[in-house]
Amino acid sequence: MHIKVSVLLLVAVLSACSLTPREAPTEDVDKAAVLFFERLKAGDYEKIYDDSAKAFQAKTQKQSVIESLKQMAAMGTPSSPDRLQMTFNKEEDGKRTADPTYAVRFDKVSASVHFRFMDEGGEWKLAAFELKQRGG
Repeated sequence: MHIKVSVLLLVAVLSACSLTPREAPTEDVDKAAVLFFERLKAGDYEKIYDDSAKAFQAKTQKQSVIESLKQMAAMGTPSSPDRLQMTFNKEEDGKRTADPTYAVRFDKVSASVHFRFMDEGGEWKLAAFELKQRGG
């Protein structure tokens, strides 16, 4: 009898854990940025857009994003990103966001790339990006 109660309790606890929304691990933000640059390097612009946050897709036209990505790729092959800073916030609707900035060297220019990633279902999804050229 004692074993049955323990098993039922364990099943109840595991079921409750599966109902709790999973949060994206903070360390996965860098992985999301690296994936962005790998896809950029491969010219996989549609995959970048298709895998972005739903809120980003709702307010940004696919063709506009693809054109911006092509302009970024025209600067050359990006180096591995070097994170300069990162902050975490919550949107008004309660969604978690990560706002990292990376230093990146392209063949032709040095730049900083600022991202906004949104936690969707436990995964960091692209919600915005902005490139700024730097001297040198």
